[in-house]
Amino acid sequence: MVWGESVFTVLPIPDDIANDLQSQKAKRIEIELNDTPYNLALTKSPVIDHTFVYTGKSVLKEAGIEPGDVIDVRLRVANPDMVEEPHDVLAALRESEAITQWERLTPGKKRGHLHQINSAKRDATRKDRIQKLIVALKTA
Repeated sequence: MVWGESVFTVLPIPDDIANDLQSQKAKRIEIELNDTPYNLALTKSPVIDHTFVYTGKSVLKEAGIEPGDVIDVRLRVANPDMVEEPHDVLAALRESEAITQWERLTPGKKRGHLHQINSAKRDATRKDRIQKLIVALKTA
């Protein structure tokens, strides 16, 4: 699916499962794609008939999935406040004394920053993005 300037892979959630998740007031799900875990938002859109999750190329690559592959999927309701924080990011935040500012961010803001960091293809880019995060936190 093309959305703005990006292309996403859309994974529709069957209606019976989506209804069950909605009855539990789920906003995010822990989903395993080919045994690789992710925490993704349940999404609705006027251009798609079903509740769905979407992902980009980096997740497909990490999970070893090509468009059109038949895959194993497991899901469950996720704690919406849970954010997996990589050790290198936390270490840099502590070392630079930006951890307090980080801890004040909402889970959604943290996930947004971490997506930018985790989508880096090279280690140097990742380190640069961590430093940019630190500067942004300290100047906010």
